[in-house]
Amino acid sequence: MRSGTSFFNATIYKKTVFRFWPLWAVILVFWGMLLPMDGLMAIQNAAAYGDTYGYHYVADFAGALGEYGTQPAVFFAVVFGLLAAMAVCSHLYSAKSANFMGALPIKREGLFLSHYAAGLTMLLAPNVAIFLLTLLVEVVGGAVEMVPLLFWLLSLSAMEFFFYSFALCIGMFAGHLLALPVYYGVFNVLAAAVVALVDQVMSEFYIGYYSSSLGTEVALCFTPVYMLSNVDIDRGSGLTVSDGQFLLDNYRLENIAWLVIYAVAAVVLAAIALLVYRRRHLETAGDVVAVKVMRPVFKYGVALCSGLFMGFLTTLVMGGGEVGLMIAIVIWGLVGYFVAQMFLDKSFKVFHKWKGAAAVTLVFVVMFLVVGFDLTGFETKVPDAGQVAEVRVRGISTHPYDSADYLNDTFTDPAIIEKVVAIHQAVVDNLDTDLAGGVYPDNGTYEDFRVAYTLKDGSVMTRDYDLILDLTECDTPGTVPYAMTQLLSDRDLVWQLYGFDEAAEDGTLRWVEWSSYPDITFYGPNAEKLLEAMKADFAAGSIGVRSLEGYEEESTLSFCWEYPSKYYSGIEVDGETAPSETWITIAVPDTAVNTLALLEELVADYTVVDVPTE
Repeated sequence: MRSGTSFFNATIYKKTVFRFWPLWAVILVFWGMLLPMDGLMAIQNAAAYGDTYGYHYVADFAGALGEYGTQPAVFFAVVFGLLAAMAVCSHLYSAKSANFMGALPIKREGLFLSHYAAGLTMLLAPNVAIFLLTLLVEVVGGAVEMVPLLFWLLSLSAMEFFFYSFALCIGMFAGHLLALPVYYGVFNVLAAAVVALVDQVMSEFYIGYYSSSLGTEVALCFTPVYMLSNVDIDRGSGLTVSDGQFLLDNYRLENIAWLVIYAVAAVVLAAIALLVYRRRHLETAGDVVAVKVMRPVFKYGVALCSGLFMGFLTTLVMGGGEVGLMIAIVIWGLVGYFVAQMFLDKSFKVFHKWKGAAAVTLVFVVMFLVVGFDLTGFETKVPDAGQVAEVRVRGISTHPYDSADYLNDTFTDPAIIEKVVAIHQAVVDNLDTDLAGGVYPDNGTYEDFRVAYTLKDGSVMTRDYDLILDLTECDTPGTVPYAMTQLLSDRDLVWQLYGFDEAAEDGTLRWVEWSSYPDITFYGPNAEKLLEAMKADFAAGSIGVRSLEGYEEESTLSFCWEYPSKYYSGIEVDGETAPSETWITIAVPDTAVNTLALLEELVADYTVVDVPTE
């Protein structure tokens, strides 16, 4: 036999495709039942019932095809991408098969590309066949919608391309057939899982710790199952109803860039797989890890993940606080280390390799010393108010209960920033007395307080606290209740919390309701008069006064603003959409003399004529 120099071998390609024919046969049956068969049923229903009540069976079927290119496609690509990779990599996990392939007069590149192309063909060829059959059904049914059908084809194919290449790349590092699906499942969620575990452990040690949104977002970018699940086609943006007819005008593709990103990643992963395959030793068939350089990564990675996951899970079930968590993490880290060593050595006699176990223990102990004694200064760090560009605050429930009873907004005013920093400093200065778990005072309340600073250098600092406040300290400087009271005394901040300016910016004040007279509604000029009277009382400090302490509920005014249809995201009917509304409620205490006087006057003069006729 002549020495092979080709980068592709047709015989190996065909043998692989036909040897694993059940794989692509299942794909054909699965999607055949979902798409063309469903389309034939739509044609049958259309023939039997007609377009009853404006319902177009075939048109609706054609327009809904894009839905199969989202979550169903992700699930299918994850499962069958793995199965295809296991099929084409199966010869690597048996010494006999690996040696046979290695003895063939074919270059490693030729073996790899032939097998790779065979697996990709088993995934993509059925997609093309189903696409053509479904298109034929649409033509017969008289409702051809190419956008959703093409979206299904391209999204499913791109997802299969990525997950297949991903699984194949992992398969080059694995030496055992059963190890491949385990590694594949782990690496699909590893980034998000590690970030979540670290967040849980850090929150146990660091007071005020809050998960970094940037870290979570980065981890999710490396979690393909999650990101590709968000790829979508929205036909609602182009769905209109006219004379009882459904019209599919246009479609909007969402997060479609992730298909391109992961398709490019698939090419990179395939190239890495080829490089590893060229240097892979055939005698590693049957090993858990086939590449020598990855053996330490496997061993210490298992130790780290098992320590964090099982340690946290043990503490969650059995309790034990910080000390118990530290002990559990160390114990489970050691268990993970020795179990990984057993798999690598294929032997239970691994306890003499104690140096690696000692290194694992040392790493965890150092980590505990750093976080346990707060050597980084995390818990006591408070930014200088002059270095803060903006601050977002969430928390601080106040009374009375109306539209401003919960602080959740972003501020750039230096005066407000300074008061927020003062609250944070008071929390840090009173960690032992103000945190949940302490002694609950007789006149106490629970408050959550989350603050996110954006500093002028572009960095972000976030803290999250669950506090127990003694309300008798509202007038005691240096305490958290005092600092919060100072913030709530800022009238500009309180006005911003209600959101009257934002509501009036693009909306129209339509009516006002007073809870004391629920059957009376004030429209037009009377509503405007009430708004001006309320503003006058607010400027005088007699309405909209916030307090940490609860007091008897007052009557309330509810202002309703109406917005044009461009703010409404619903289905357009006959060229029009219903307007949207925003309600702002403000408590009216006895001190609001201007508002109450006008209300009494309007109630006395109220007639049904006040109601608009449109």
